[in-house]
Amino acid sequence: FSADFLYLESGRSCGDHDYLAELERQSRLHPEGGDLAVTRLRRPLPGESKPLPSEPRAAFDMAVRGLPALAALYSLERYFLPSAPDGYCLLRATRDVLFELRGLDTLKRFPLLPPTPEQAQANPLLAAGYALRATHYKMLAWFETVPPQPEVKPRALAYRDADIQGGMLSAYPDLVGGALVLLRVANRSHAVAWLSQQFKPSSEADTLLGQAPAGGFYRNLALSLAGLRALGVPASRLARFPQAFQEGMEARAGVLGDLRHNHPRYWKLPERNWPRGAAERTSPAARVDLNAVHLVVQLRFGAGMNAATVDAEIASLERDSGLQ
Repeated sequence: FSADFLYLESGRSCGDHDYLAELERQSRLHPEGGDLAVTRLRRPLPGESKPLPSEPRAAFDMAVRGLPALAALYSLERYFLPSAPDGYCLLRATRDVLFELRGLDTLKRFPLLPPTPEQAQANPLLAAGYALRATHYKMLAWFETVPPQPEVKPRALAYRDADIQGGMLSAYPDLVGGALVLLRVANRSHAVAWLSQQFKPSSEADTLLGQAPAGGFYRNLALSLAGLRALGVPASRLARFPQAFQEGMEARAGVLGDLRHNHPRYWKLPERNWPRGAAERTSPAARVDLNAVHLVVQLRFGAGMNAATVDAEIASLERDSGLQ
């Protein structure tokens, strides 16, 4: 199969499957002393294929073996009319999947004209190839048609600086400190209303225009999958997010390589330090379960900000907001 046309969204590729199958076979054949054979195992790189045979008989036989696969794909041709928008989709797919048959040059292996007696005597494959051409002329003519390249018109995405949170593209100026506030949704309706009407995150437009943030705080907002669910986002919408985001880092620890001492059970969880002095930092209750974090608000500020003002800003985030 050609990876350019057929793509399986999986962590294990077809090459990985073949390698593991051969590894299993070698391990069973040589349970002892087979380490060298296993070390020498090699799979082709993506897009790499074995060289086509150069000897005429071998090339002809290989082309003949490709005809049944071509016939199977050609049987679908009646569903793809050339005048339809997807009319050439099957032809492009066939030429892509059967790239080896295309590389063998079917016009050469199956000539259009009958060979002369002298040519047939010098090369008996010409007569056999012409006989196959006469039998499958429609199918071969279809396969040898070069499909037109579709015209791709690049579409410019609508971009507005005001739609991008600040600090993403352009750095905030003159930062000296900040606070990372972990929140959970305590009241869905209040939280939705507060986020849509009262909370104003900083934007890229503000940064480019040099506008000072309200109260001296640059504000950024992020939501977890649990947070989106707590805010009432339907499951059909959540399913459209990338798989990695849906699973989360903890569930993907094995894929990411977070094993042994990097396993999630050894992660250093953030301290629960709000309200100040509410719990001893040494107690287990003083650690925040990351699965309980629904929203993250990042506050950053410049020079001249005191601790009391920062605490007041943090306290305002849970005042009549439905958040805690």
